Amino acid sequence: MNARVVKSQTTTITIPELGLKVEPGPQSQGYVSNVEGVLNRFIKAVQTALSWAEDEHAQKNALHILESIQEVKNGQKQVALIVEDPFGHSIIIHEDALKGELSAEEIETLETGFITFENKDLENDDEKGEDQK
Repeated sequence: MNARVVKSQTTTITIPELGLKVEPGPQSQGYVSNVEGVLNRFIKAVQTALSWAEDEHAQKNALHILESIQEVKNGQKQVALIVEDPFGHSIIIHEDALKGELSAEEIETLETGFITFENKDLENDDEKGEDQK
């Protein structure tokens, strides 16, 4: 719970056992915390989703996730916390943390929060006719 977590603005954090995943968006910010702090962020997100949930199934699911996170925090349940950063700026600092580089295929599947354009997809205004401007 006290392991240091450094998360950049391009990081995806996943807890597969709980079905939780946070992908970076345009407003994503980096932070330095510990595992407990990351779990607290998940709790806030699930509580927000619970407040919006209208159907009973979604509410029960959110409550179950909150209960499971609390079990993790109490040491009653073990889960994997996966930190994936395509730029390699994020890390879990702990002697038991497994570290490795992402493959090109893994990087391709990650959301980065950035929108990129290839030059071939852009049309220069100078190439357009005057009637198209």
